[in-house]
Amino acid sequence: MDGRLWMLVVLVMVFPIATSALRCVNCKGCSKFEDSQAVTCPSSADRCLKLHLPSGLINRECGDEKTCVDKSNDRDRFLAVHCCETNICNGGSRWTSSGSCLALLPLLATSFRSFFRY
Repeated sequence: MDGRLWMLVVLVMVFPIATSALRCVNCKGCSKFEDSQAVTCPSSADRCLKLHLPSGLINRECGDEKTCVDKSNDRDRFLAVHCCETNICNGGSRWTSSGSCLALLPLLATSFRSFFRY
């Protein structure tokens, strides 16, 4: 495969298209990550939330900046509130899409080197 075509394929796979909607994990009162599912958020939602409840359960949902601030200030209902802005970033693991991108850095470096050799 031509080095430039390979580079284009890699870039399209690594960097999401800006117009695509945010995807978040969604569940109410989950005890395990397996109880949740990924959903496409409405256009008004630009954040994924992970809410730790006093019961030990977790809520995961789509939201916006105001929702994050409001829920962060509601310490009676939520022990911890995590807000993030990348796809599926409110999942069960700290290994997120940014971690996946870091794992692809060696491939990108090799591709760039091949690209500029031609």
